[in-house]
Amino acid sequence: MASANSKGDDLKAEIASLPVETLSAALRDAAAQVRLIGNDAAHVREITDKDLNHLLLFTEEILHHLFVLPHRLEEAEKKRKPT
Repeated sequence: MASANSKGDDLKAEIASLPVETLSAALRDAAAQVRLIGNDAAHVREITDKDLNHLLLFTEEILHHLFVLPHRLEEAEKKRKPT
């Protein structure tokens, strides 16, 4: 599943190709960990509680950065604009 901001033949390449304006280096690393944990669960081994905790934490951080924070910033900016 390719995004407009990514390029690559597989998910690993797509994540690596995301521009820093879309996902910072740290969040790209978090996305890579989500991919690896998912691959482990699907193909390699049983995942641990610690893996699940990392999966949830990294996913929440990515979603927060992409969707929640921009919305909150927009709301704060609107509040400060004169009506």
